[in-house]
Amino acid sequence: MPVQRPFLRLSRIAFCRAIVALVIWNLGGAGVLAAQDSSVVPLPDSSRSTRSVLVESSGADVAVIFPDSLPDIPRTMGELLAARVPGLFVQRSTGAAGASSWISMRDAGAVQGLEPLVIVDGVRRVSSSVFYGIFDVAPIALRGERLRPSPIDDIPVDQVERVEILRGPAAAARYGRDARYGVIVVTTRHPMPGRARFRVSATGGLAGEEASFPANFAKLAAYGATCPNPAAAAGYCTQVSTGTYTVLRDRSPFRTGARGGANFDATGGIGPVALAFAASHDRVEGVLPMDGADHTTATARLLVPFGERATLSINAQTSLRGVSQPAQGWSALEVISGGIYGEPIDCSPSTPCSANTTSHGYWYGTPEYLASLGPRHRLQHFSEGAVLDIDATSWLSWQSSISFDGTADHGKRVDVPVPDDQYKVLTRSDVVSHTVRSTLDESLRARWAFADLQATTMLALRADRDQWHETYAAYSYIEHNGVMSSSASWGLNELKDRRTTIRLEQRADAGDRATIGAGAVWARTKLGTTTLRSTLDGFADASVRLIDPANAPSGLRSLRARTAVGQVSGYDPRSLALTVWVPPLGFPGTQQEMPPLRAQRALELEGGIDAEFAPVHLQISLTAYRRTDSEPYVVIIASQPSAALYGTTDMRRRLTGVEMSFGATLVDGERVRWVSRGHLALTGDRVTHWSPGTRVTGGANGAPQIIQEGKSFRSWKTAPSSWSDANGDGIISVSEVSYAGNFDLWPAGAPSRPTQTAALQNSITVMRSLTVGAQLDYIGGHKVLDIAAAAQCLAQTCRAINDAGTSLAEQARGVSAFSGSSVAGYVQSGATVRLRELSVGFGSERLASLAHAGSLRFTIAARNVATWSRYRGLDPEIDLPAPGMEIGQPNLYSALYLPNTRQLTARLTLAY
Repeated sequence: MPVQRPFLRLSRIAFCRAIVALVIWNLGGAGVLAAQDSSVVPLPDSSRSTRSVLVESSGADVAVIFPDSLPDIPRTMGELLAARVPGLFVQRSTGAAGASSWISMRDAGAVQGLEPLVIVDGVRRVSSSVFYGIFDVAPIALRGERLRPSPIDDIPVDQVERVEILRGPAAAARYGRDARYGVIVVTTRHPMPGRARFRVSATGGLAGEEASFPANFAKLAAYGATCPNPAAAAGYCTQVSTGTYTVLRDRSPFRTGARGGANFDATGGIGPVALAFAASHDRVEGVLPMDGADHTTATARLLVPFGERATLSINAQTSLRGVSQPAQGWSALEVISGGIYGEPIDCSPSTPCSANTTSHGYWYGTPEYLASLGPRHRLQHFSEGAVLDIDATSWLSWQSSISFDGTADHGKRVDVPVPDDQYKVLTRSDVVSHTVRSTLDESLRARWAFADLQATTMLALRADRDQWHETYAAYSYIEHNGVMSSSASWGLNELKDRRTTIRLEQRADAGDRATIGAGAVWARTKLGTTTLRSTLDGFADASVRLIDPANAPSGLRSLRARTAVGQVSGYDPRSLALTVWVPPLGFPGTQQEMPPLRAQRALELEGGIDAEFAPVHLQISLTAYRRTDSEPYVVIIASQPSAALYGTTDMRRRLTGVEMSFGATLVDGERVRWVSRGHLALTGDRVTHWSPGTRVTGGANGAPQIIQEGKSFRSWKTAPSSWSDANGDGIISVSEVSYAGNFDLWPAGAPSRPTQTAALQNSITVMRSLTVGAQLDYIGGHKVLDIAAAAQCLAQTCRAINDAGTSLAEQARGVSAFSGSSVAGYVQSGATVRLRELSVGFGSERLASLAHAGSLRFTIAARNVATWSRYRGLDPEIDLPAPGMEIGQPNLYSALYLPNTRQLTARLTLAY
């Protein structure tokens, strides 16, 4: 792999830095610092009996989740975070089992489609997905389906001890460029010296689609051709029969499937040396559109203390993710879209598969043949690092760390020949990409005191190196009248950038009464041999106790106010890639030089209060924030065969929001304990500057998503229409529907992403052995395009244009889509309530003793149990627009995805 040479070079540098660190160590002193990322906000001890604990370690609002306080349920990290933190939204990319998640904090990443920074045991995770979709040679096996890997879902939840969520620049400014959209800090289980202890668990269960797929519908003429109502009314054909077809029905081998897995983790040591190791494997198979999705991970941590002055921590993690898909081409897209809008007849010897027919939802070919094509995608992720903590004296400490994180991604696309066509084309494309990040991090911390004031001064230096390269090859085999010919193409793309960051931070606290902190971050980015403009950011926060517990009113235990402000700037990898590759693509010859790339910037101010009440241990936290994002873009002003003219424009967006979180122990007795937690988040955004005017950035005919000053980013703009059954025949024809032709007069403003989120989690434990848990969540305040229904009408297979018994309004909506004029009638409210999780867990000391185990626990759980929504599409969560700013109108069919899968699992866990 291409990381060997950087690894050796950085290892030599790290060795030299370690020698310097050891000199400081010999200055004397006592005490051992815990091995952790020096930038992590220090957290006070918190009760793990609650699902999420809000802490006041600084003026910024930080949420903490302890996974071992939740039901023992197999989850991905995306599922762990879903609906548990106010202001954090988790969107499944396709709904398919095994598909990864996209995470947004306070709607900050919606513009670029980039996710929060993920740090695991001090190692920054690489998201190779930032390069997907830049141009056609990206890993095409996953680009279309949005099945791209996410760094968060490669972390095994069973090995996680604590997750800290820092939302926005006010909390995350100290992390630099990658923190503009928030930070997720993950700490895995701490190695424990002494005798070996281990835990093993096994999982099994079922999985299937949560929603019903719509039935295709068609009126046929005597000769077997389709004859929709508008065509029959115009006299083009005569309807003689009706054909219906429910796609993806139960006899499909991919309609339902099974999931299984096993986990093992152990900890122990020799003397003061501690070692922790864990491995897990899980697989979901038989759920459309995949006939298999497997994930294997292994993690290890080694803790070596050197006397009382230093601790060395070494960690490593690797994972392998595989996806097999039972279709060719765009795979999941053609399976699901082919099944939805294909003609309502089955493939058979008398009616062979063609471009307009389906075989139980499969596009071009039998399930057996498509499954025989084998795996389409393999992703390998690795992460490794070492941290050396040294206390030089009681007031001086040093931390030196080196880390590597990267992915090796192999995607494959296969186009299957269409039977009975004159030309038969088989195309195979292979794409291999590698993404590597290497980091050297040094920090020097001085602690001092003055009277009752405790203060810390920190100086940190970080050097990051990102490297991405991709090779691709495409092979086409064409058969015409028995003669075979072939062609091939290949290429290489590469991107390298280096960053140097210096951070100076000063913090002070007066016990529990007040804390204050401030800092500055300077960064320089070098792209290849070009040095980009440096950035300088800062942050400050304060927290004050308003009520002394000794003098608190009856029932009120504590009250604290906090405030924070921060700015983060930087160049994200997608902007760097566009700067490097846009000029040569599609415009050979002389071209204008690209304008200078400007850094993106996010500035946020937040404030809040935290209160705790005595009777039921009630905790309430309220936060308000205002954020301004500045996103510079390179746009093509004009293009000619021999030249392209480029310009830059800034899009500025303002976000405001309010977040509330509460937690209470409603019952705390010997036999029954009832803990309840919940949150509410309201957010809104406005584009405050966008010089090109109104720009279409997605959607479909008659219902585009736009960027426009004064409106929400990617808000819906819908075409007004009117209809009238002029001839009174009970059938709406194309000529009886009219549309507003002036695009500028179309109404706009409905958000395309949720602006309201809420969740409620309850856990009841009886006799310390039986636990029942449930999680209910809500999203709303936005609209969603019912893509499946619109696509069916456009393909003439919806009931509205084939059944004269449907209402005139429904016919008018279908005819608008059928004619290709407008799908505005299918833009509906996306408000949804979902029973996300339901679980029952049982632990027995008697059964544990029979198994010679220290503890035994059995859990049955269901995810995505039920959904309540007025939305009539497949799934409002999946039909949300894909994150990112894609200029132009995508193909309507390319947005057809599966609904969320419903999963029932059982897990048995033994600890020794």
